[in-house]
Order: sequence, then structure tokens, then C-alpha cells
Amino acid sequence: MSTLGRIAAFAVGLAVVFGLAVYVGRAAGPDVTDEVANEEHDGMGDMEDMSGEPGGDHADGDHGAAYQLDLARPEVEPGRRTVDFTIVDEHGDPLLDYDVVHEKRLHLVVIGTPSLTDFQHVHPTMAADGRWTARLALAPGSYQVYADATTGGENFVANTELTVTGHHPRPAPVPAATVLERTGPYAVAMTRGEGRVTFTISRAGKPVTELEPYLGANGHLVVIETAGFDYLHAHPLDGPPGPQVSFEVAESAERHRMFLEFKHDGAVRRVEFTVNGTERADGQSDSHGEEGENHEH
Repeated sequence: MSTLGRIAAFAVGLAVVFGLAVYVGRAAGPDVTDEVANEEHDGMGDMEDMSGEPGGDHADGDHGAAYQLDLARPEVEPGRRTVDFTIVDEHGDPLLDYDVVHEKRLHLVVIGTPSLTDFQHVHPTMAADGRWTARLALAPGSYQVYADATTGGENFVANTELTVTGHHPRPAPVPAATVLERTGPYAVAMTRGEGRVTFTISRAGKPVTELEPYLGANGHLVVIETAGFDYLHAHPLDGPPGPQVSFEVAESAERHRMFLEFKHDGAVRRVEFTVNGTERADGQSDSHGEEGENHEH
């Protein structure tokens, strides 16, 4: 995990430029309907969520310093796997008390590195001894794993690295920066400004005005910085159920990936964006090889 100083800087500095599982290896903006159905059948959806109040966000911040994510097996074989882990405090004791926020007690976010693709967002089940169990689809390579939860009214994020054995393909680059992404018949346009990011959702060219609540909100947004893998989970500002969903997130000089999830017509969808870093005071940018921002899938 990042140090407190670095995390605090990331959380404060992340404002608009941010603005969020299917099998590993699928391209940005896949339809996640099958994942959600499988998750329910596997009994993975009866615990909690990592959220806060609408419009709030959860950074990899101060509260996470007291807890660690302890994987039972930090190295696993590829395939559809059960992954066990425990959240432990500074004394090594398992955390047993979690708050129910946005319908869940814990969210597990898994992302392939270094390209920050192969995004998975699942809801594990917890045993009486505090051990969580999640089902993940894993290809050979490295992953960052984030457990996002709340205890005693304070949110925390605990993360670690998971290694999947086998032949590791040559690392793919971070996808090009975009302002328009698609998933199935849906198109999502992203705009930024004044400390927020707004997503405008349409289906077959018509505005979507009947978004359905997903985990108690019009959408969920995960932001992960490409260099240090700092993490942010944001919830939307109050507003009608589409076609626009806005989040208060902070600008950053770091390049990052955004993963937007929303629900419509009974299915959860996901689109993924890359956002280049803003220019720093020294006139430099940490955008790392920018491609244009008009790429479309």
C-alpha cells in the first residue's frame, strides 16, 4: 500500500480527471451481465459494500493504514479460482465487524497490472472466523487486490498483490486515453470540469433516463492511478436516474484508469476510460505516452 503521505496527496489531488467481471483479458467496456449473474449463483453477493454517502469517495487513505489484506495464497494457478483472504488489524487479529453501507459489507476490486485492464469487482462471502472467499477469473500475470470496507463508521482500503502462475505474456500498455466508450448497445461520453466528472449514457442513440439503482446508487466509479496503483472509489452526486451521472473527484497530475458501473434494463454494465494526467506547475505532465483523447471502441 502507499504511504499515508502519498495517499493523502492522491486523495486531495484527484478531482475531475477521475470522474468504472468478466474473464480476464477482455477489452475495455465489456458487458458484465454474465458476471453479475454468476456472482449471484455462486452466493457471492450477500455481504457488504465499500461505499459512503452519495457523492462520497473512498481513497486508499488513513483508515486503511490499520488494516492489512492477508491472502491465504498470494500465488495461484490460472483459471476460475476461489481466493481466500482475511482482513487483519495491527495485531494480526481478523476483523469481524463490518458496517453495511450501500447494501454490502465489503467490495473486492481486482485489476491486472501494469496495464490496469482485466478489472473485476465482486462481493465475497465471510465465514464466522473472518475469512472472506471470492471467485475470480484469473490469467497468468500480476494483479492488485483491493478490499474496500467500513468498520465503526470509518472506511478503509486494504490492498496487496496477487500473482497468477503460468506463462506471462508480454505486458500490454495502458489503453489510450478516451472520452467515449461503448458496452453493447450503450455509449458513454465523459466530460470533466469544475472538480467533477460527468458521464452521459445513451442506448442506441437515445438518452438513458431510467437507470436502476446498483448497490443503492445511480452508479459506482473506481479510479486507479497507473504509476503507483493508488485507489479511489466514488459514488455519484444526487440527481435524476440518467442520462447524466456525476462524481466529485479531484484532478491529478498522474495518469489513471476509471471504471464506471451502472445498471439498466436489469443488467449491470461497465465502461473503462484512461485519463491522462494534468499539467503540473513545472509545465510537465505524468501522462506517459499520450495517445489522443478521441479514440472510440
